[in-house]
Amino acid sequence: MKIKTVGIFSNIQKLGNIEFVNKAVDIFAGLGVKSVVPEKITGVSADVLPIERFLEAVDMVFVFGGDGTFLRAARQCCKAGVPLLGINTGSLGFLTEFTKSDFEKGIGKILSGDYQIAELMMFKISVMDKGKVVNKYKALNDVVINRGAFSRAVEIKVTVDGEVLNEYYADGLIVSTPTGSTAHSLSAGGPIVVQKMEAMIITPICPHSLSNRPVIVPSSSRVEFSLSGSRESAKLTVDGQIGLDVKDSVVVEKNVDSVKLVRPREKSYFEILREKLNWSGSFKTSQK
Repeated sequence: MKIKTVGIFSNIQKLGNIEFVNKAVDIFAGLGVKSVVPEKITGVSADVLPIERFLEAVDMVFVFGGDGTFLRAARQCCKAGVPLLGINTGSLGFLTEFTKSDFEKGIGKILSGDYQIAELMMFKISVMDKGKVVNKYKALNDVVINRGAFSRAVEIKVTVDGEVLNEYYADGLIVSTPTGSTAHSLSAGGPIVVQKMEAMIITPICPHSLSNRPVIVPSSSRVEFSLSGSRESAKLTVDGQIGLDVKDSVVVEKNVDSVKLVRPREKSYFEILREKLNWSGSFKTSQK
C-alpha cells in the first residue's frame, strides 16, 4: 500500500530530535506525503490533531526516538492497528529498525509500500484490589514487580491458569513478552524468545534459591502474581514507564490487539539481534 499520510511520534526533549524530525517532514513533503502529529508533540512543522483523529488519519506512524518513545507510541496506537516504524535517535534501540542514515536512504521504498510487517504480542494487565480490577494497562515489553526502595527481598506467589507455579523469595519478578525478552528479562538471566512467537516469559530477579529458573508458558495463559508477605515495599512497573504500588494481585494476559512493526524487507530479526548484541554471526577458525 502506498503511504499518503504519516503520523509522527517523537521524544521532543531529546537534543537534536526536533531538527531531524522537521527535516523528515520536508522529505515527506518532497515525496508528496502529508505529515501530522498528535496534540502533545510540539515544535514540528506539521498539522496537529487530537489522538483519536490522528490515528484515523494516518497510514503509518514514524516514531523518532529510542525504545522508550516506541513503547509509548505502541500503547497508544495498537488498538487502531496502525503500522509503526521506529527511527533510532537514542542508544541501543531494539524496537527502532532504522538509523537516521537508514531513514534518509530507505524512506522512498517504505512510502511506496516496499516493507514487511512483524506482529508483536502485547499484554493486558489488570491490577486487583480485594478481588476487583482497579487499574488496567497494556504493555509491549514487560510487567515487573520488585522490592522498590527497600533492600529486603519480596515473597511473590505466582499462579498460571489458577494453578500455583511457585512462591518466589527474590528481589522481584518479570513477566515479559517475546519482544520484552531482550529487555529487563534478558538482564535478569531470562532467555531470548524470537518476536514472532507468542509466549509469556516468567523470570525471577535474583532469587534466593538457585533452583529457581525462568519459565515460558503459552500466550493463552492467565498469569497472576501476588505478595505472600508484607506489601509495604512492593512496586509494579509496566514497560519501565508506568509505576504504582501493588494493591492485592496483578493479572497478566495476552492483549487482543497487537503491534504492527514495520521492517525493511532486506532485514531479518536475527540480523537485528546480531547487530544489537554484537554477535559475530559465525564461528571461524584459522589454521597455521
